[in-house]
Amino acid sequence: MRILLINPPLTHQAHLPGTARVQMDYHDFAPPLGLLYVKSYLEANSGHEVRFLNFQTPRPRPLSDLTRLVEEWRPEAAGITVMTWFWHHAVEVAQAIKSVSPRTVVAAGGAHIRVFPAETLSRPEFDVAVVGEGEKTFLELCERIESGQSLEGLPGAWFKEGDRIVENPPRPVESDPDVFPFPDRSEFDPAQHRVILDKFSPSAVMMSSRGCAYHCTFCQNYDRQYRMRRPERVVDEILACRELGYASIDFYDDNFNHSRRHVEGFCREMLERKVNMPWMCRCRVNRIDRDLLALMKEAGCQRIHFGVESANQRLLDLTRKDITVEQARSAIAWSREVGISPLAYFIIGFPGETVEEAKNTIRFAIELDPDYVIYHPLIPMAGTRIYQEAVQHPDFGGDYLREFALNPVPDMAFKVYPTVMSEEQILKLLRYALLRFYFRPRVIWRNLKRVGSLKEIAVKASTAFKLLETR
Repeated sequence: MRILLINPPLTHQAHLPGTARVQMDYHDFAPPLGLLYVKSYLEANSGHEVRFLNFQTPRPRPLSDLTRLVEEWRPEAAGITVMTWFWHHAVEVAQAIKSVSPRTVVAAGGAHIRVFPAETLSRPEFDVAVVGEGEKTFLELCERIESGQSLEGLPGAWFKEGDRIVENPPRPVESDPDVFPFPDRSEFDPAQHRVILDKFSPSAVMMSSRGCAYHCTFCQNYDRQYRMRRPERVVDEILACRELGYASIDFYDDNFNHSRRHVEGFCREMLERKVNMPWMCRCRVNRIDRDLLALMKEAGCQRIHFGVESANQRLLDLTRKDITVEQARSAIAWSREVGISPLAYFIIGFPGETVEEAKNTIRFAIELDPDYVIYHPLIPMAGTRIYQEAVQHPDFGGDYLREFALNPVPDMAFKVYPTVMSEEQILKLLRYALLRFYFRPRVIWRNLKRVGSLKEIAVKASTAFKLLETR
């Protein structure tokens, strides 16, 4: 059976407010890890012929590449990964497939589909919505298509039967993520994922665990079951990435340090096997201490991303972040002491946040003085508690993301959540925050000392000029 997996084009920067659009540049063209996991699982557990077509590349490729391949190859099934940012382009991809091969079963999966499965299937271009982890569901879907079986009862898949949308039961998450082979990176160019913060590029995106047990009201994560991979398997994958030409590892775990045992086991495995490869991760400030950070540094950790979010404990408690301001202060300080570069995420525009509270966060970022900060406006995303609250607010404009799911338009703009502050105030504060932090002489000098090449200087200078020009 012939199966085509597609990563649609991405032009979300045009639809994000102000400085958020500029900051998205720092991780452009990252691989679609979920789709690559599906590919490797299909290849390991079936005789299907699987191809991967990636449209999120530095040099845009035309949709004619897709229609030409579909016309020549005639896949029986196609899988498209979807984030809300590029839903409109995913629809265009599905339309292109159906225009050439109407009998191809087109399935969609990803974060957007989990929230809007019925809306997805209301579109004529889509036949199946894969909800949740996709590896096992998509394999079983393809097996049923090949054998001519009904999709009735297939866990994790919604489908159309005539004019009726059929909701099958959810598929339980896999308790052991090591049953999945390493994501198939063979058709992904290592050089295209370049993080402007690093001189270690190209960087391989990896997961050492799945799920997050926390319940932040602004987070779109649905998987609350934290599951660890075995340290030896994680290190095996790192070595496999090195063989492919990657120079560093960027762990995309929602919560890398949820389990101290997991982090310690991974670090000891790296040290025992003498794997000298730099890596980065995303950690919570409430589950870290100096001793653990020192071990991580010894094992090769170069940078940690911390979700600090706000300097105001009231807002941290309101959003169920389950951290304290002092924990953030300690995590950043300890990271610096052991020689790990800290990056801090902040959000401006929480519900009820005042201008003074926003300025308090801006001052706090300068006081903490991490090596990097990333400021985001609060953009309520469908499926979160904050979005549910926002759609009830008269100034938000209703359930516009559901309307977008039903009728995707190319010029849809994502909305901030104006409550106490207006959208204009929020965006001005974001620009002020970034300029206040990054245009300090000590920060400019610190970043210049870290650059690895003239090209890196040019990229960082370009980003700085974009921030200066942003309104």
